[in-house]
Amino acid sequence: MSGKRILFYGDSNTFGYDPAGYVGGRYPEEVRWVDILRKRLKDIYDVMGRGMNGRTIPSPGSYGTVDRMITGSAPLDYFAIMLGTNDILLTDSPDWGKTAEDMACLILHIIEYQEIKAAGTNIILISPPLLFPGSGESSPFHKYEEQSIMLGEAYRKIAKKYNLISISADKWDIDLAFDGVHISQKGSEEFADKMEKELLKIQEVNG
Repeated sequence: MSGKRILFYGDSNTFGYDPAGYVGGRYPEEVRWVDILRKRLKDIYDVMGRGMNGRTIPSPGSYGTVDRMITGSAPLDYFAIMLGTNDILLTDSPDWGKTAEDMACLILHIIEYQEIKAAGTNIILISPPLLFPGSGESSPFHKYEEQSIMLGEAYRKIAKKYNLISISADKWDIDLAFDGVHISQKGSEEFADKMEKELLKIQEVNG
């Protein structure tokens, strides 16, 4: 019996990027949280991962790439999105408000996209793990931690406003690699454990 089809759309932390690897290395399949979930939940969910290193929230002029990905994976029962980390990280002046605004615009587009409406797809908005957690006020990275905290709060408000499923990975205290940005191998298993619990709860509610 095939399970509910769920697609995780994200950046390097969905791709399974290994910051210790050579030129964009990737964790082995048995370490990547998306693949762990695929194996563990194979009787309940058909899990698909669409992560890409460096991905930011697409602008309205770039929504076509999202549309094509959705169409190519349709029909979907769930569309889960975890983006925003790079939007904050890849600038000297991070702005959680602008990032949240961009996400809200993307969400509105996805809600109205034909394949999403036709399938009655549920949208899951995931607040990404915090950047540089515990960096301390004297650290030059502290502003990124603060911005990622605010982004998580904003995402929960977006989810409530548009009746989305909200998952707060920013509150999970996931183990990160030495760079303070990417999920470590240990953290990937932690992430899979917590996401599995969330997906099982979703299954209980939605059947």
